[in-house]
Amino acid sequence: MNKMSSQKKLEAFIAKAEEARPKNENADLEMVKLERDEIHSFTLEEIVDFEGQFGLSTCAIITQDDVKVKTFFNGVERDCLKRFIESNDLPIAVNAVRTLKDSEKNEGYQYGFLYILPQE
Repeated sequence: MNKMSSQKKLEAFIAKAEEARPKNENADLEMVKLERDEIHSFTLEEIVDFEGQFGLSTCAIITQDDVKVKTFFNGVERDCLKRFIESNDLPIAVNAVRTLKDSEKNEGYQYGFLYILPQE
């Protein structure tokens, strides 16, 4: 088999594989940052865990103001979200507040904390 024929087969295979590959429908969603010390109302649609630059992180797909977007949580905020998910089915309409709490163990240190409740 000549090199040109082999290259065409390779390109055809890759094109076919790209077509067959499941699309990540969330890849093009706008990323929003939920500001601290504000009540945010949204519908939590799904979550995806991944290994990020600073350890394990969670991408939350949410609907906010009728627009589907994504936001990220890590550390204690991620733990708060995971505990909430364990006792609730998705999708769920929620109110949430990101805030900073003073560490009881390390004086002068603050960490991110997530308060999250189902909407009434």
